[in-house]
Amino acid sequence: MRKPLLIAVPVLLASLGLVLTACGGSSSPASSSAPTSSSPSPTSTAAAKWMTTDCAIGEPVPSDTSDFSETTGATGVRVNTVMDASIGGVLPPKVAIEADLAPVTGLISIDLLPGAGDPVKPGAAVTVNYCGLGQTTRTMFDASWIRGEPSSFGLNQVIPGWTEGIPGMKPGGRRLLIIPGALAYGPNPPTSAILPDETLIFVVDLISSAK
Repeated sequence: MRKPLLIAVPVLLASLGLVLTACGGSSSPASSSAPTSSSPSPTSTAAAKWMTTDCAIGEPVPSDTSDFSETTGATGVRVNTVMDASIGGVLPPKVAIEADLAPVTGLISIDLLPGAGDPVKPGAAVTVNYCGLGQTTRTMFDASWIRGEPSSFGLNQVIPGWTEGIPGMKPGGRRLLIIPGALAYGPNPPTSAILPDETLIFVVDLISSAK
């Protein structure tokens, strides 16, 4: 199974234990929508102010965020959270990112769904669905939903933004993480789909955890 790109390379983050080959060993982005430039083209149109990606398909979709049930306006990131009775749970999210956002300087963690049960403990092993996007490129670089199955790993095996940002989540919860480059991949990202020192945006659905 292809490992998620959130697993870090030991030479970049000494506290982590998996090598780049565990991520597939490729610099190819996770979807065909990977950027060919370092930033979106400037435009004055309202449609381009936001770029919205559907985490179920990894591609941009029309950027009408008026029906997004969860909005984090202060961060310039909006996430829709839609429950679907037919699947007995929540649909994969759509993530809208505003143009020209400044990089964050500290970890931002926002619960979009609270979940229930025992919270994740520091250093626990977790099973999650998630998608990850670059704030500058506004493009998705990885998602478990695209692979068709959740990912499982220990919180001591991932980038520091996850190590610090996932504890406290409860099963069934959905959390938005906005991670500064210093807590992500820093100046040497493992794929060309992530810019050096880029702020990363993750939406994470917790399925289970175990200490």
